[in-house]
Order: sequence, then structure tokens, then C-alpha cells
Amino acid sequence: MPPRRSLLAAPVAPVAAGLAAAGVLVAGAAPAAAERRPFTRTLEALTQGDGDTEVTLGSAQRRASLGRSSPERFELTLGLVHGVTDRLDLALTHAFVQDSGDGTSVSPARALSLDEVGLRARYRFAERGDLVVDPAAAVELSRRFATRLFRAEARAVLGRDVGVATVALNPLFAVTFGPDLTRPVLEAGWAGGVTVDVRPTLAVGAESWGRLDLDAADRVAAWAGPTLSWAPTLALWVTASAGVGLTASADRVDARLLVGLLL
Repeated sequence: MPPRRSLLAAPVAPVAAGLAAAGVLVAGAAPAAAERRPFTRTLEALTQGDGDTEVTLGSAQRRASLGRSSPERFELTLGLVHGVTDRLDLALTHAFVQDSGDGTSVSPARALSLDEVGLRARYRFAERGDLVVDPAAAVELSRRFATRLFRAEARAVLGRDVGVATVALNPLFAVTFGPDLTRPVLEAGWAGGVTVDVRPTLAVGAESWGRLDLDAADRVAAWAGPTLSWAPTLALWVTASAGVGLTASADRVDARLLVGLLL
């Protein structure tokens, strides 16, 4: 899979090629690399390498407003991603949530506890750069803990390298169902962004994401904000985003930090 280009790629290309060749001669094979994510909500058309396993840690915080007494929600996610083949990977995720609530019986405070367990499969249809648009797909099934609620999500993953920039877009459709609902809840959404490698280990960009209930299409929740991704080694990457609510149905602040470590 061809790597994303960097602003510094041109002047150091001969040196990098020589170092890469030397590394292959010494090690006998290219080292495995973590699946660096330049976005926190948007997936690129990449998959974990065949036989590689990565641990991901996510930390997110939402605030309904910027007021001091505004309700806050904290989410901690733990994920394990394994490459089944070079184009197919599976991910098992656990999400833990803590909520300050607003002091009412409708929205009480909640201590940190398991909220959701999910299983995701992702498939990449072509090598990066082979087609006009890099295509992949992801499907996920999750269950809300201590409920009889399930959520199924299908996401198209589209990407393209444009010079030193990478553009990615994820239209998605989801349905929540189960005995605890009188009828399924249908939801549509998106995530997308643009990122640029300003250094071989550092990428900056912007990202937007949102969702809407198809039974109440006028209530759209949307966010947008900057992203920063740092990969100091082949086995470690860190990505952060700071989203600002763009609609009345969106929390005012939605910030997220992701850390990936190749085992």
C-alpha cells in the first residue's frame, strides 16, 4: 500500500529509499506498522496488516455548553484490532461512560461504567492509489449493556490522496433495535476530513461529523474542528480532535483523543 506523501518527501526521497533498502537487507523484511489514524471519527480506506494486532485507547469528553455548571459526559473506549488478511480486519471494542447529568431525574449523574460492547469488520477493496477513489466498507454490531438494545451500522469508507493531502469521507446508516423499543430507530450520518502530512511523523487537518434521526430529520447534530496526529514510531500513534457544535441539537464541545499501539 503506497504511503501518504509528505511535504518533506521530495528532498529526502533518495535518502529514504536508501535507508529502506538497507533496512530490508538487515532485517530481511519490512517491519510491521500500526494503522495510523489522522482522524478521530473518520476512517480511512486502510486495514490492519495481515496477522498484526493493535490496541486502541480512546478518551472523549462532551459538554452541552461552555457554562461552568454545564452537564459533562466522559467516554473511555478500549479496542483490539486484528488483521485477518491484508484487506480484512476485525475490531472488538468496549465503551465506558461517566455522566454528570443535569441534576434531574430525567438526566441523573452516572458513575463510570460499561456502556456498550461492539464488534466491527472492515474490508478494503483495492490497494491505495489503484483506483480513482480508495474504497472500503465497515459494518459494526453493538449492544448496550444491561439493556435489550442493539445497534447495527454500515459505513462506506472513501478516500483519495491529492498531492500532500488526504481526503476521506464516511457516509453511514445505522439502526437501533431490540425488545426495549416499540419500533427500530433509523439514523443516517457522516464523518469526513482533510489532513496534510507537514512532517513524516506529524499530520494536521480538519474533520466534521454528524448524525440525524430519520424520524426527525430537522434535528441534525453536527460538529467540526481541527485534528492533530503524531506518530513518533511505527508502532505508536496519537490523534486528537476538538469539535465545536454547529447545530442546536449538538453538544457545544466534543473533544476526543485516540492512542494506538501495535503489539
